[in-house]
Amino acid sequence: MPQSATTWLLKCLGFCLLGIFALNIVGRTITPILSWSLYHSDPIPGARNTFAMHYYLVLTALYGFLIGLVPQHQIRSAFISSFANFTSRSDSTPNRDVDFTRPILWAWFPIGIVFLIRFLSWQAPDHSVIAAATASRLGYFFLPPVSMNLNLLNHATQIWILDRYLITGPTLFLLAYTFGVWFRYQFPTRPDSEPTAT
Repeated sequence: MPQSATTWLLKCLGFCLLGIFALNIVGRTITPILSWSLYHSDPIPGARNTFAMHYYLVLTALYGFLIGLVPQHQIRSAFISSFANFTSRSDSTPNRDVDFTRPILWAWFPIGIVFLIRFLSWQAPDHSVIAAATASRLGYFFLPPVSMNLNLLNHATQIWILDRYLITGPTLFLLAYTFGVWFRYQFPTRPDSEPTAT
């Protein structure tokens, strides 16, 4: 394998791990605020507690799409300014053309391969609190659990949590990010507001 392809794959893997970390931070920050704003006056006490588990994949895709809509130079500027490094503002001009060979747009590829292997090799458990033997693959990977009271000591429950939160969720997040970037570039950019010199 050429060195450039190896470097590209390593960058994809690095952005994949960064995406999983970003999903963890964004999900733990925004999801509790959403659940509180929706259910703070609800008399049912369990609705707020099950909100994150029930809507995890939908919110994950939404977070990835919304982050993809934000230009990357603005995210970089906010990250740099949060560490009080106001002098290093190089490459702050937005790129007018999208380059789909950039590794950050293929960060879904490593976790997507793992998801595809797991999706194709999955077999329905004989008896589980998560899914009956007649459950489909799509239901297992993409639908919320039948019971919200999960037995974390059960091996089938532990495998389901791994599949849902470490494989399916990050795959959807990174795919939605790429779609958000593509969607952002479908709109024409505003012309420069600076008048031309005469």
